[in-house]
Amino acid sequence: MIGDAFCRVDPVYAQGMSLAAMEAKALRELLMDGLNKKQLTKNYYKKVSRILDIPWLIALTEDFRFRTTRVRKPIGLPILQWYVKRVVSACSHDEDVYKRFIQVLHLKSHPISLAHPGILFRVLKSY
Repeated sequence: MIGDAFCRVDPVYAQGMSLAAMEAKALRELLMDGLNKKQLTKNYYKKVSRILDIPWLIALTEDFRFRTTRVRKPIGLPILQWYVKRVVSACSHDEDVYKRFIQVLHLKSHPISLAHPGILFRVLKSY
């Protein structure tokens, strides 16, 4: 399974095609390793799960802003939402924060890059 067959993400985040491409790349890499079917399946699902971790966290962080979202909230979610709100606000006037945030949304950088001391300072300074 690849793409929406494995995990459908909300189209508003515009990450579905990128995720499908990343999953296909992971499958290609594993196929080149010459694994047997059982190893291939296990390794593929493990790789895809890691690929989906970050986009899923991004989606959860925003989806829980709606009162109608009804599942168990991850630990630390309010702090994460508070910080993301500040990042988005800083993007309106700080090009460096904006560039870093876009890199995260486009799955080019890990979200932890938004906690880099220079970015953290700029985000908190703008608050």
